Amino acid sequence: EEKGIVIPITAKGGLLELIMAPEDIVEAVATMQLNAEDAAKAVSVIEKEETLILIDALDTRKTVKTAIMERIKAMEDSQEEDEGQGDA
Repeated sequence: EEKGIVIPITAKGGLLELIMAPEDIVEAVATMQLNAEDAAKAVSVIEKEETLILIDALDTRKTVKTAIMERIKAMEDSQEEDEGQGDA
């Protein structure tokens, strides 16, 4: 059984419970302490969607939110490409 810390996030659709490893929470907190430009750069290499969701929920800076949306789109596009290559 995977252990993690449950982080409650209030979203438009209700309550979202993120199950996160301590090191992912530390990464999110460290990222939020950076200036907006550096935080946007840091977000661009985060691999876990839960970490991005946590940062998005807590960080109000537009630059960071835009970077998160771009990162999530890139992750989705990459996943679609990986799924499409299974036909070969």
